[in-house]
Amino acid sequence: MQSIEDLYELSPMQQGMLFHTLYAPESEVYFEQLLCILSGELNFSAFQKAWEQIVARHSILRSAFFWEEIEKPLQIVSKQVDLPWEKLDWRHLESDEQKQKLEDFLVSDRHKGFYLNFENYPVDSSKKDVQKTLKISHLSCFERTNYPLTIVINPGSQLGGRFVYDTSCFDETKLLRMIGHFQTLLTKFAENLQQNISQLSLLIAAEEQELILLENHQNQDNVNYQCVHILFEKQVEKTPDHIAVVYKQKHLTYRQLNNRANQLANYLKSLGVKPETRVGICVERSL
Repeated sequence: MQSIEDLYELSPMQQGMLFHTLYAPESEVYFEQLLCILSGELNFSAFQKAWEQIVARHSILRSAFFWEEIEKPLQIVSKQVDLPWEKLDWRHLESDEQKQKLEDFLVSDRHKGFYLNFENYPVDSSKKDVQKTLKISHLSCFERTNYPLTIVINPGSQLGGRFVYDTSCFDETKLLRMIGHFQTLLTKFAENLQQNISQLSLLIAAEEQELILLENHQNQDNVNYQCVHILFEKQVEKTPDHIAVVYKQKHLTYRQLNNRANQLANYLKSLGVKPETRVGICVERSL
């Protein structure tokens, strides 16, 4: 315990990240790998010391998840963490061989997994006029989440970011529309910081005008709005013996589900429940 600086319970998001990582370790979800080329005069010893000072300064870079043989997972902050360094000299290899070596190394590195919990990395916003002996280029990042869409925001003198998405869920046209909606929201935030979220619209001016034109040309007499329970009862009449819901190895037909709904409704009425009365429900998921 002397090596521990602090410990915390995991946030709901961190719990989800840990679950998906342990559930499918080969999926590489929530693994982030940053790659860049440093050109110039590199003082390797000073470079190591600089990173050691960064890790010592920021506790998040000394944090790790622990979950085995304890009641619930914890995030533990160590007082000191030794950074692993590996030096590989490929200068004697041809360019194609170097690229292949690098690709093999990156894949192998991802398969090792990770121990530290890197949630943020610093962005250089310094405007100081300092002598630079190193140039950073070809910056790239490998990252994968469990979500079909992830938005990464990079703070700085200007707000930047990127959308990481699953191509089986989104095509380019849909994604560009979503980016436009996101930009519209950010612009409206900046215009009036006192607005409620409910007052904001995702739509750009052209889309709002398109909706207005559609509504004006729509025949309201042909619109027949009905409540969900009315539509459900009609479906019961049409297909009473078709399966309506499934849970694990059990299922209910539309007729069976309707009978159960009516039983529950009659029970609530016997308790004095009337239209517009709010009823709280807390049950385990089941049929």
